Order: sequence, then structure tokens, then C-alpha cells
Amino acid sequence: MCTKPGPYWVETRKRILLSGLLIGAMGCHSKIANRPDNTSRVSASGTAKLAEDGRVTIVAMCAKESFTTARQGLIVAETGLREDVFLLRDRGSYKPVPYGLEETQKLEALLREDAKAAGHSEKQAACIRQFAEHLETLIAPLVEADRREREIDTSAFSQADKQVQDDLERESNAKVPH
Repeated sequence: MCTKPGPYWVETRKRILLSGLLIGAMGCHSKIANRPDNTSRVSASGTAKLAEDGRVTIVAMCAKESFTTARQGLIVAETGLREDVFLLRDRGSYKPVPYGLEETQKLEALLREDAKAAGHSEKQAACIRQFAEHLETLIAPLVEADRREREIDTSAFSQADKQVQDDLERESNAKVPH
């Protein structure tokens, strides 16, 4: 024999369902609020600090190892993307740190300056110089692609501008009675 639950059961069921939905929504919302903002990965001052950290890491490794050994130990991956040109291993945590195009360009400039500076052995200076040259080979295709993209954008804009001017001339000529 099955009995039908009373009206109190319907109301209780609604409250339980509503409480579950609120707890679920609050739980998801709190996780989103605590998540770090990764939309802007590195600020301008962050770029300089990241490049400086990379310089210190590479100079320290070049003091102990040859370029080939240091490169194998420090560079985790070379993606060749504008966002992450390569991943450099952090000296403290050994975690890979992504270097974007800006950071890589800054790091290359710092390494070139450091290779010319006094106080390094010839072997260490050569290692630092080789790192700078290697980074240049990674960023050169990206810089060239950016330049070509800007040229294409500029030429497309120029063509569109010329087309609009021609259309305006045709319209004004059509309105003038002969």
C-alpha cells in the first residue's frame, strides 16, 4: 500500500533542491573568485624582471657548463609561438617558465650586453653570446612574420581606402548633370 506524501514533503523537497543549487553555485563562484587572473600574464615591469631572472640563470649556468650542456639543462621546450617562444627552467623550482616574444627579445638584449661586459671568462662570455644568438634564431622568424602581417594589413587598408575614393568619385560624377 503506497501513501501519498503530505504537503509538507513538497515544500521540504523544494527547499532542499533550492539549497543544493545555491551551494553548488556558491562553490563554483568561490573557485572562480580565487583563481589567479591569467589574462595578462606579464606586465611591463614583469617582462623586465622575467628577462633579468633569465639572464641571471643563464649567466650562472654558463659559468659552470658549456653552451650545449647549459642549453639542454635550461631550455625545456622551444615552441616558436609568439605567446611562448620557449620555456626556460627556473633555477629554484625547476619549473618551466614561458617566455613570450617581448621577454625573449629583452633577454637576448641583456645577454648581448652581459657577454660584452668585463668580469666573465672567455668560455663563459662565449656561452652567453651563443645563448643570445640562439634566442635570436628563435625570435627572428616571429619578428619577420609580424612585419609581413603589418605590411599586408597596411596594403589591405590602402586598397580599401582607394576603393572608397573611387566609389565616391563615381557617385559624385553620376550626380553631376551633363
